[in-house]
Amino acid sequence: MEPFHAQFLETIRTGRRRQEALIPNEYRYYKQFNELLPENNHLIAKVVFKTQLDKTGNYVPNNFVVTGWQKYIVPKQ
Repeated sequence: MEPFHAQFLETIRTGRRRQEALIPNEYRYYKQFNELLPENNHLIAKVVFKTQLDKTGNYVPNNFVVTGWQKYIVPKQ
């Protein structure tokens, strides 16, 4: 994945987003890239959105990327 770091960040910024059915604060982002071919054609990133209390008692965002991978997804006809 290291050679595709810029594409991975682009996936999170501009890719399609799908909410996980059983864990509503987790999302998968995916985007197609031709330079991944022939084995793969999409990058996928899993992101968790959470909040936590800071020292002053305010809730602050604590969002993070859990994992990312490449996958071949058959194009819809």
